[in-house]
Amino acid sequence: MIQSKKKWFLALFASVTLFSVVAPFSASANGVSSVITDTYQSSPEQYSESVEQRVIEPQWKTKVAKEALRAFRDKVTSKQAINDVKYALELLPNGKKWSGLYEDAVYGIRSNIDELLKWETVLMDDLKAKVAGALYDVGIPLSWARRFASVVIEVLL
Repeated sequence: MIQSKKKWFLALFASVTLFSVVAPFSASANGVSSVITDTYQSSPEQYSESVEQRVIEPQWKTKVAKEALRAFRDKVTSKQAINDVKYALELLPNGKKWSGLYEDAVYGIRSNIDELLKWETVLMDDLKAKVAGALYDVGIPLSWARRFASVVIEVLL
């Protein structure tokens, strides 16, 4: 019974946030790729094939990943995403209490993501740990915080 409720919650949460989050996020990703293409076309001499030049060039993948992380941070802290998550949490047992805790955790999540943006490389596990830590800090049990963070990361990224 509890397992089916967990699966039902995960499916409900994914479907609620999928349409409100993924479509605008994918639209911003298209803008990033066009910026990279425009940059290459405007200054192709930066992208020479010499080995030394490749090592010295700033990693564009890191820049794109950080832009995606910034977009994720802004999306998680948007009022629409907060309301969607709160609605999904209210459907669970003790959900009203947890929905209030989630709203408190959003600011911790934002500061943790800001800290991750300062790092040279960010792994998906680091992001999940930061989101789960912020949820745990406001009182959500650790096992639920980890599951919830995994769902948030998988759906929003």
